[in-house]
Amino acid sequence: MIDAAFAETAYPGDDELTVYEKGGRDYDETWRLLRGLRWQDMPVIEFISGDTPIPDLTPKALHYYLPALLRASLMEELAGYVLPSLGFYLNPNARQCGDPSWDEPRRADYVRLRSLLTDRQILCMQAVFEEWLVRGDVNEAEYLQLLAGYAVHNTEP
Repeated sequence: MIDAAFAETAYPGDDELTVYEKGGRDYDETWRLLRGLRWQDMPVIEFISGDTPIPDLTPKALHYYLPALLRASLMEELAGYVLPSLGFYLNPNARQCGDPSWDEPRRADYVRLRSLLTDRQILCMQAVFEEWLVRGDVNEAEYLQLLAGYAVHNTEP
């Protein structure tokens, strides 16, 4: 399901992997880890153990690597590492703290990510969110927030 939904998602290119400037690449551990990697080869534990892994990604890169993170969130041995961060960053309500200097860029990233997702990908994500709820990884309020943030508005042929 996840693989098929994201099969057509293109690698964003090395220059669009992280939010950092090219000049800082010597210190950009996320860029060094993911540069040139297909999402299927993403070293999820190494990635998620980084300093600020998901916020380091551009919306295009998060879109590209999202299937690896979704798959890992469903694996018993990886879910505890991946799901707390992934659930937080996918939930558009969880990232708001009331400080516009923090909230506005986070909201803009969510809007950009949301605009990249196809209806098929959103339906796939909804199925993953439901599995999180069934397993007790998220509570009902979090589940409903995730569903509201990733509702399908258009029907693809």
